[in-house]
Amino acid sequence: MIKERNSQLDIAKGLGMTIVVLFHAQILSGVWTQFHMPLFAFLSGLLYREKYNTELNQVWNHTKKKIKGCYVPFLTYNFVFLLLHNLLYKIHIYGELSNQKYYNGKDFVHQIIAIATMGGGESLPGPMWYLIAMLEFTILYACIRFGISKYVIDENKANIYVMIVCVCLMLLGFSTIDLPRMLNRALVLLFWYHLGYMTHTYLEPQKGNIENKKETVITAALSIGILIIGIRGGRLATIFVDYPSSRMCRNYSNVGYGTAC
Repeated sequence: MIKERNSQLDIAKGLGMTIVVLFHAQILSGVWTQFHMPLFAFLSGLLYREKYNTELNQVWNHTKKKIKGCYVPFLTYNFVFLLLHNLLYKIHIYGELSNQKYYNGKDFVHQIIAIATMGGGESLPGPMWYLIAMLEFTILYACIRFGISKYVIDENKANIYVMIVCVCLMLLGFSTIDLPRMLNRALVLLFWYHLGYMTHTYLEPQKGNIENKKETVITAALSIGILIIGIRGGRLATIFVDYPSSRMCRNYSNVGYGTAC
């Protein structure tokens, strides 16, 4: 039986991808540089389900699925372009102006280690950094929910505790601490991933969760608060554009516009 696709999610993802293309083509700027990545994390959160973290083996299965869907493609494409690196340099796709050079044996070994450990990659598949960030925040989220659910039985209270943890980790992502392997970006996107799941949990029409008004209000109030912080921060370069320099004083604008989506 073929599972019916959610056309609304498809349209939202399509709009997000269009914005990414137009932004990288330097057709769009300003606010458009600040919400398209949180939008993708939010949409992914809409598809998260509690079954992914009820038992440790389910967390592990979820982790394996994300490794297959995120890490393997990242590895594959980067290794293909690594093999083509010197050819691309010779035909002037790469060049000195783009801080590229002709690789020797030592350079190839360095890049292989960097790619395998998610610490770097080739230039052309560079936008695939999102796969690493997604791998990190989706696995981290399942682990957080699993840990909290073991000590907090009430699902609504657990959701609030998870929200608090996600906000704290987001602030760490925005801090001046440079974390390795895209973790700064992953910790920021983690919040919108959770917000997407909360939207599915409390605001989905067919669920009729009238009894969950308290949790819905808390989630909405927190989102509006972050939106206000973002507006006060102004439209400045974001963690997704200027990574990894000077986050704390310049990146709260991304929080606001991201929540607005």
